[in-house]
Amino acid sequence: MTPREVFGIVIRTSGLIGLVFWAFVFSSALASADGLAMCTSFLISALAGYLLKGAPVLLEFAYPSSRESRWREEHARFTKGAERI
Repeated sequence: MTPREVFGIVIRTSGLIGLVFWAFVFSSALASADGLAMCTSFLISALAGYLLKGAPVLLEFAYPSSRESRWREEHARFTKGAERI
């Protein structure tokens, strides 16, 4: 695994932790009927969703890729038989 892939896993794991934290904040906001807590839960859910998607902008900022490597990554997704091309 490359450092870029490991960082992607860390990002997605942070998104899962954020989702659990969102559930706690959302349930407490519902119980207290607090508007500020509702806004906070919305922001947490948006951030957690972005991290669960892989945070492509953050990943590209941390591990910039060249044009050539991006081209190879796009074409590596297509397979011919059991072997990747």
